[in-house]
Amino acid sequence: ISVVFMVKQYLSGLERAQRGTRESEEKFRQLADATSIIFWITSPDGKQSLYVNSAYEEIWGRSRESLYRDFTSWISAIHPVDRERVNKAWTNIVVTGKYDIEFRVVQPNGETRWVHAQGAPVRDDKGEVYRFAGTAEDITGKKSLSESLKKSEETYRTVAQAANDAIITIKGPEGNIALWNKKAGQMFGYVADEAVGKDLHQLIVPERYHQSARDGLRRFFETGEGVVIGITLELFALRRDGSEFPVELSISSMKIENEWQAMAIVRDITERKKMETALRESEERFHRIVENAPF
Repeated sequence: ISVVFMVKQYLSGLERAQRGTRESEEKFRQLADATSIIFWITSPDGKQSLYVNSAYEEIWGRSRESLYRDFTSWISAIHPVDRERVNKAWTNIVVTGKYDIEFRVVQPNGETRWVHAQGAPVRDDKGEVYRFAGTAEDITGKKSLSESLKKSEETYRTVAQAANDAIITIKGPEGNIALWNKKAGQMFGYVADEAVGKDLHQLIVPERYHQSARDGLRRFFETGEGVVIGITLELFALRRDGSEFPVELSISSMKIENEWQAMAIVRDITERKKMETALRESEERFHRIVENAPF
C-alpha cells in the first residue's frame, strides 16, 4: 500500500471524525494510537505540526506536546550524521512533493532507533496543497537483521574464497551466478567478473544436461526442494576451452532475505578418475595373468 493512499485514508477518517461528534473523534484517535506506525500531519509550509499519533512518543522517546510546542524538536533528535540529509529532504518536500528517507533517531536515554519516513502533499478540490502528511516506521529490527545477514554473507564469501573446491551460488530460476569463488575461476577458466550474472548452464554445463538441469532449477526456486539437493553426483562439466572433465557435485539450498538460492560445491575428480582407471586396468591385467598361468 503506498504512503499516499495510507495518508489519504487516514486524513479522510480524521476529517470525518472532526466533522462528527467529540465521541467519534475520540474513537478515531484511539484507533490511530493503537498502531505502532507514526502518522503525522503538518501545515502546508512544513513548519508546524498539526497532528501526530502516540507512536511518536514510543519511537522518538519524546512527548507529542513537545513537538507541538517546537516543531524543530523532531529534527534535533535525529543522529548528527543523518541530520543534514534529513533536513535537506524535508525542505525539498515542499518543492518536489516527495519524502522517502531512512535515518536514525537518538532518544533521550541514548538509545538509537532506525526510522523509515515517508510523506506526500495533500491537495484540496482545487488541487492546492493544504497540508503534508505521512508515516514513520521503526525499522530498527529490520536493520539489525539486514546487518546480521550482511556480516554473515561477508563471512561466507571470505570462507568461500579460501576453499579448495569451486563454490558457486545460483540466484533465480534462470540460473544466474551470484557467487563465483577463486577456485571456480581456476577450475573453469573464467574470472569472477566474467561469470557473475551469467547463465550457469551456458557457461559450464554440457548441452546434454541443459534441459534436465533447467527443469530441476525451476522446481527448486518454486519450492526450495529438488531431487539433487543434499546428495553428491558425479558428472561432467565444461571448461572455457570447450573441453569436458569429470566433477563431483554437491548442491545445497539456503534462503536469504526470503529468496531461495542454490549453492554448488564442485570438485575436479580428473586425477581420481585416472587413478581409478589405472587401478582397474592393473587389476584386469593381473586377472588375465592369473587365468593364463600354466599351473
